[in-house]
Order: sequence, then C-alpha cells, then structure tokens
Amino acid sequence: KESDDIIFSYLGIIYEEKRKASKKRTYRVPFTWSDISTYRGELFGASILSVVLYHYFAIFLNTEAPNTVIRILTKFYNSAVGSVGVDIFIILSGFGLYYSLSRREKLSAFYRKRVYRVVLPYLVCGLAYWIIMDFFFFHETFAKFLLDYTLITFWISEASTFWYISFICLLYILSPCVFWLVNDRRRYLFALICAFSMTILCYRFAYGVFDNIE
Repeated sequence: KESDDIIFSYLGIIYEEKRKASKKRTYRVPFTWSDISTYRGELFGASILSVVLYHYFAIFLNTEAPNTVIRILTKFYNSAVGSVGVDIFIILSGFGLYYSLSRREKLSAFYRKRVYRVVLPYLVCGLAYWIIMDFFFFHETFAKFLLDYTLITFWISEASTFWYISFICLLYILSPCVFWLVNDRRRYLFALICAFSMTILCYRFAYGVFDNIE
C-alpha cells in the first residue's frame, strides 16, 4: 500500500508540473519590432526562397508546357505572390541597418562591413560576368565594359543586371542620414517631405532609374 501511495504521489507531481508547463506555453508574449531582428535570418531565407520560386515560375510560364495543374498553380503563385520576396528582403535590410546604426558604431566600421559583405563579392563575381557578357557575347567596347562593371549603366540606362547591388549601395549611403531623420520624432515630417520629394524628382527627371528601382 505504501508503494502504491508513493507511485500515485509521483504521478500527481508529474501531472501538476505538466499542467504548469502547459500554462506557461499558452502565455502570449507581446510582439515587438525587435522580434523581426531576432528572426531576421529565417525571414531572409523565406524571402530568398520566394524570389527564387518567382523567377523559376516566370521561366516555366514562358515555356510551351500544357495547361496542367502545375502550370495553373504556378500562374496563381506569380499573380498572387509575385516578387513580394524582394520587398520583404529590402524591408529586412532596412531593419538591419537601423539596429546596426542604433549601436552607435563608427561610420567607418559600418561601411567597412558593407564593403566586405556586398561590394567585394560583387567585384569578383561581376568582373567575371561582365568580361564574358561584354567581350565574348556582345563584343562591346572597353568603355562600355567599365560602365557596366561600375554599375553606372543602371543609373543612365535601363540596364537592370545586378540592380540590387546598385540599389542597396545607394541605401547604404543614405541610411545614416535617414537614421538621423527618423531617430527624432520632431524630424518625422521633414523626413516624409524629403522622401516624397526625392520620389517625385526621380520620377520626373530620371524615369529610367525610377522604373528600374520600381
């Protein structure tokens, strides 16, 4: 009988502990903007996967494949989701820039990290790409190669190859100024006016660049 009492007491303790644990699991932690930064890697992965699927499905839809269920689902995905992964990726990059600047690190260190992560990999990969495309495929001049390699053609024509590198570098240059504007509530209105004015000027006087970014 004593052994049965011991067993039942242990079962009661286990039941009580599980009940307390279940209560803890059901407690809802309020959402904060820092949560996006916490799970930024997972969100980046989901957005990259979305971009890859979008481009793959776009190529698939340009083929002469029959109207099967897969083709219908592919068309639905591209019309419903589209390139939203790019927008998510840019928003997450903005969060990363904000929290990085919030740490009050020196601008030299801030830009050094971006050069190592973005600019140097592009200089290596872009060099090989533009040499092959400009000299072997399109037989362009050396001047055209330099314009392509430095991504100037993105800003002066409708060339959109490596557009994200051009765009993200522009954001890197502007981000300290934007951070200074939005980090004080008294400057919010001025920041909105600046953003709106830049959009209008870009649309009016540099539509090719506006269309590339859009």
